[in-house]
Amino acid sequence: MSFTISLGGSPLTCNVEQVSATTKGAVDLVFINDTTGSMSGTVKGIASSVEKFATEIAAGGVDARFAMYTYG
Repeated sequence: MSFTISLGGSPLTCNVEQVSATTKGAVDLVFINDTTGSMSGTVKGIASSVEKFATEIAAGGVDARFAMYTYG
């Protein structure tokens, strides 16, 4: 299964395959987010993209855990 989101106008694609028809593929994902003043206009867009990505990956049968690291 392939998921693509746009971050800052650049596409980010993630491919995750199921282990079997009865077992969900497991994946741990960490997003790193720059929260400095110069990025203030994109923070809400990033949050929206991550939320959409999480919804799509869960609907695709992937057992995902998410974390976000921010710096600024």
